[in-house]
Amino acid sequence: MATNEELLAKEIWDMFAEPTPPKRAAWISAVQTGNMPGMAAGSDAIVKFSDFNQHHLKKAGALADHWIALEQKSPGIAGVQSVVDAYRALEGHENPDLLLYALTSYVTLRPQDGFPLQVPSILITDPDKIAPSHQEDRDGALGVAVGSAMETKMDWFREDPLLNEHHAHWHQVYRGDVIKDRQGEMFFYMHQQMLARYDTERMGQEVPAVVPFKDFSNAVAVGYAAGPDVRLSNAYTPRAPNQHANDDFAANQPDILSEAMSDIASGMYDMNASTSEINKRETEAINVLGGIIEPSAAAGANQPSYYGYHGGGHMSISAINSNANAAGVMSNTVTAIRDVIFWEWHKGVDEIGQAWQDRSPVQDLATDAPPVKMRKSVDAHGKAYSADIIVCKSSTIAGIDAAGFNGDAFGETNFGGAQWNTDFASGINGAVSTADVLNTKMASGTITVSPAKAYTYPYLTHDPFCFFIRVENTSVRTLHVTVRIFIVLEQYENERRKWIELDKFLHDLKPNSKSVIFRRDRQSSVIRKPAVTDPSTHNTHFNPDDINESDCTCGWPYHLLLPRGNKTGMPFRLMVMITDAAIDLVGPEPDCGSLSFCGARTSDYPDKRPLGYPFNRKFDAAHPISATIASMDNMASRLITIKEL
Repeated sequence: MATNEELLAKEIWDMFAEPTPPKRAAWISAVQTGNMPGMAAGSDAIVKFSDFNQHHLKKAGALADHWIALEQKSPGIAGVQSVVDAYRALEGHENPDLLLYALTSYVTLRPQDGFPLQVPSILITDPDKIAPSHQEDRDGALGVAVGSAMETKMDWFREDPLLNEHHAHWHQVYRGDVIKDRQGEMFFYMHQQMLARYDTERMGQEVPAVVPFKDFSNAVAVGYAAGPDVRLSNAYTPRAPNQHANDDFAANQPDILSEAMSDIASGMYDMNASTSEINKRETEAINVLGGIIEPSAAAGANQPSYYGYHGGGHMSISAINSNANAAGVMSNTVTAIRDVIFWEWHKGVDEIGQAWQDRSPVQDLATDAPPVKMRKSVDAHGKAYSADIIVCKSSTIAGIDAAGFNGDAFGETNFGGAQWNTDFASGINGAVSTADVLNTKMASGTITVSPAKAYTYPYLTHDPFCFFIRVENTSVRTLHVTVRIFIVLEQYENERRKWIELDKFLHDLKPNSKSVIFRRDRQSSVIRKPAVTDPSTHNTHFNPDDINESDCTCGWPYHLLLPRGNKTGMPFRLMVMITDAAIDLVGPEPDCGSLSFCGARTSDYPDKRPLGYPFNRKFDAAHPISATIASMDNMASRLITIKEL
């Protein structure tokens, strides 16, 4: 029999699952006719909610914070029930999208001492917003979804439901009206990582890299028409190709950007030399700039003309062809990344962060490198190669999913000891099959918009894999280290902002020892946890046995951990860097959620290094990234091929 807590958690789960389009249509009608009980006609009624609109965000945030305080007054069932009652009392009196945003924020940010609550999958909460844009029965308003056959090749990525959920949920965790540690820095970094991955995927599909959109005197070249169900949700309007934004922001945008770049070039956001520790100086400086650009409370009281530059662009573009009741998909974090212009706009925003980083001193990686060693050589083609970076497909390791499996012990037995000097490039040891090719494939899931209408959608997945990393501690002391793993398309290896973070974790190395470090893909610090292997079925039905705290849902989707590659196989450089955790001060990895993209819910961000380290600064032109990796004992790399089946 279900407990009272489970019944109440189920009631809240069901509140998220209630269809929103009819509520939205009823709300618009009520606002237009003034038929809103308890609300005077012409009052401050939000017709179309946008979490990029600072007024809307603050109003929704105030509601969420009020509900959190309401629960704290009567902890337990009574407190949560009071929140449910308060939510129900506002239905029909407040914009339904604002209410759902506030409810999501409440569940996401409430203290963890209450009983668990969970927001359902985006497949349940917003199926009308993530329906595929290109279907055989679409109305054909534009010839293809984005008015560009080339860009349509990337629909599978931009419209991936859990990637859209990741972007929306990240903005919930790092809500713009609250202060979270290093929020401005994280704004730049998380979106920069999205761009690095997007450009990598574009290369795999033979689509040119993203060109930044940074001059609103130009037209938005590529249109976007969300699928018919998205448009019929009474929220989003299509945009034809070659349209101009024509509001005040668009008119002033070139001058606003020029002022931001001028202030950066003048040193206004340079590191504060009065702060003794360089990592802190760097993270504090970029945090303020990021807070201003987004905007978020991280900006403090500093509000130059470019305050809210990022959000202003979203709103200006979303207003193209919009009407009193609906706007473009760029108006909402749930739908924004579907649009080609999102990536072009963010590429321009990213250049602001890059301009700041390029003012920083050249990266010095040698000063605090720990006394560790990974061996290096070259492969048969003369490419940099380390036999100490070993990759295996998880399916080839017997017992890996069994309770009590010890990956480090397995690694020591098969790759350490007498096998320490053996090269396991690809299946040389008969006991273990290693890999130099990792496989991906496209799968399909289902989005049910209504009982009478369901769509299939494509999503990327990969064969599960794991790393075995051989590291020698050359010192006489135990080393507490951070293991950092990145990947990059080989042709981009000397472009620091193209490197994609795969993992970051802690490990202890015994004195004067040779160790084998084991790590599975589903443990990755960038993904939400637990890893969602089937996005079509995860959290689509309420199950009290599986319910997790809502902070677990923050992070990159597991099924998108690896780039897609292509049918012939694409060469990627895989890099491992070992840093001193005594300097990094990396705290324990959260039980769930993404350490790399979401930090720790109840404490400061646990890695003192700047986000993206060591790619957070430019490298010496005389020693590019490839040469730096080759020269450092605590860094090593190898090529790995990713091939789509």
